[in-house]
Amino acid sequence: MNIKVLCRISMALLYIGLTACSDYQPRLLDDGTVIAANTLLNVSVMNSPQLIPNQYPEVALSVNKLANIDVSGVIISGTISVNTLTSRADFSAESISFNAKGTDQTLAFKGVVVDSNKEAGLKVECRKKQDSQCGLYDFINHSNEWTIVTQEALDLSSVTVLSKSSG
Repeated sequence: MNIKVLCRISMALLYIGLTACSDYQPRLLDDGTVIAANTLLNVSVMNSPQLIPNQYPEVALSVNKLANIDVSGVIISGTISVNTLTSRADFSAESISFNAKGTDQTLAFKGVVVDSNKEAGLKVECRKKQDSQCGLYDFINHSNEWTIVTQEALDLSSVTVLSKSSG
């Protein structure tokens, strides 16, 4: 089955599970709510991609905190590729989606994954050789928690998010 279809199914299931929770309520963000360029966002990997050279699988990342607000239903999507020269997996974010109980919004988003040293990409190593080249890579420090650094400011004015209720 296609990775994009699996990713969309898993996002839909996550959305159903999270929006059913009464701890999160729709909230329209104030005018002037902006995520500045070079902001670090902690995200959770929703689907584990296969790291094969010259392939660019789609990856979905769940955001739990945005603009100092605990959120649900916020998904960053992008592609990941293996740089065989540097032995790093490079993730390029392309969009951010906000799913808030029937109010779905998607914005263009630019960001990259950085490691604990704030270096772009994540270290990988060869798992399966094909002839003289590596055909499949694995993350060296596999974790489902990644950090993204935003490359451009993102205006969130008039975006509706599911935010954790304070009560």
